[in-house]
Amino acid sequence: MRCVVVGREDPQDLTDMTRKYLSRIRTRKVGREGREGEEWGPAYPAERLGVWVEYEPLREGSDLDVVWPMTGNERCGLGGIVHVQNAHYPGYLQHVLKRQGLATSLSWNILISTDTFTLLRLNIKLTVQGADKVALVTKILFAQLEILRLQSPGISKTWLGKMHEESLQSFINHEDPEVHHFAKTLSARMRRVIHPAHYLGAPLQTPTISCLTQALNTLTPQLALFLFGASSRNAEYSSTEPWYGVPYTITPLSDTTITYLRSLSHSLLYSLSVPFPPHNKIPKTFPLFPRDLEQDYWPTRVQGSSHSPLTVWWQQDYTFHLPRVELVMWVFARAEHYAARDVALHYLLAESIRDQVEDLSRPPGYTVKVQYQGSSGLVVSMSGYSDHVTWSCVLTQTVGVMTTLDISNNRFQYVVRYRAHRDIARSHYAEAYKHPLYKSRVLLEQNIAPLDQILSELDQITLEEFTSFHTRFWRGVGCRALVYGNVLKDMAQHYSTLLQPLVSKTSAEDSTAPPFHPTLRYPAGTYYTTETVGILR
Repeated sequence: MRCVVVGREDPQDLTDMTRKYLSRIRTRKVGREGREGEEWGPAYPAERLGVWVEYEPLREGSDLDVVWPMTGNERCGLGGIVHVQNAHYPGYLQHVLKRQGLATSLSWNILISTDTFTLLRLNIKLTVQGADKVALVTKILFAQLEILRLQSPGISKTWLGKMHEESLQSFINHEDPEVHHFAKTLSARMRRVIHPAHYLGAPLQTPTISCLTQALNTLTPQLALFLFGASSRNAEYSSTEPWYGVPYTITPLSDTTITYLRSLSHSLLYSLSVPFPPHNKIPKTFPLFPRDLEQDYWPTRVQGSSHSPLTVWWQQDYTFHLPRVELVMWVFARAEHYAARDVALHYLLAESIRDQVEDLSRPPGYTVKVQYQGSSGLVVSMSGYSDHVTWSCVLTQTVGVMTTLDISNNRFQYVVRYRAHRDIARSHYAEAYKHPLYKSRVLLEQNIAPLDQILSELDQITLEEFTSFHTRFWRGVGCRALVYGNVLKDMAQHYSTLLQPLVSKTSAEDSTAPPFHPTLRYPAGTYYTTETVGILR
């Protein structure tokens, strides 16, 4: 047993306390005895390599997972692969798949890591068209990997420098985790005795070019496990998984399939780009601005009034002391659209903005999230380092994408509308406690449309109808925004001017934004009475 103890006490006191309470645990010899430095755990089974598994998913939607086990020195290059592959910029894998209507998103991550192997996983969220052409999707994937292998020396040199800069800033400016989570993370990693500095400084370690090249050479069809799940395919399966009853079929990759995946045409290679990162410098330091003595505990309004189309609040952070800025904006209309058709159009609006935002080339450390939250309208959350110039660029990009609709019918039908349908349909498979919460609201409130009605209306909306709705929506909206973090008042005022295009078509007299009435705060020791005149129904 290896134990990690985290605390503020003296190390000797922590050691004595640990021995006092844990020395009574009896040692039981289970299995083979381990020696220091010896690897534990079984090796990855070779019969699972070069295998195609097709299954019927429990939830609606289609996914393609490709898993590669890494067992040797190439494991040190996994972090570089995940870093490079998850970057978003035009011409790369995700952009190409979405442009052809084959996928909605993809992500790389390290699935599991043991002493003997590490699993690298690629997850691709397929559209209906992508599920029908899953062989083509897989072929495009290996075409992109071939470009990475051919250009690995130059790519490695460029990306590793950027990766080190990003890792350094993330390590310096991260929020301190909760103590119990930190201890659990360390204990899970310390299967073998390695110096603690290796784990504490792991974010600062970047792989070498040789490690990244070795890892890329491992990403072949013969060394991969393919997991393809698509709903409503009416396929015949040979086996059933015993725990959840999921039907599946396991088929080894044939020589014909491997040849198809590895035979890459020039036209296919030319349609993909070499993944060089954008030329944006990451500042080495971010200043922490002094506290504004005029600011109260509550946010200060820096733009607009309760009846203005645009209202912006600002507040400095006095707790975490990190060079980060958070901006949250609510964009909504006065009319409360609760009909199923209107709700479906709002879902499509959020998905179209989210789809375009994902294609933007953003600096590392900056994120943009878009959601539709019913009566709250569109909620856009932005986060990033407190670099004023970069924030201005990212905010201008995001506002431009929100107010401009540039989408083809193919992209709308196979990506935007499909992803909105899939996300709503998957809520049927949410945790059990969420179902009575939602359904009780439907029963008690008359202005909430049931999900099945929203899905029915969603499938009937065409690009022409959505374009018309998009134009009407931005003719009269209101925006409420809060700028929070390591930010000065004049910077927040500048960001409010960048938000002005959101309400540029809305006049103050004809604003469709509802007035904002904050909760009154009464001084201590005072009493107020109110009189309400009305009819009790």
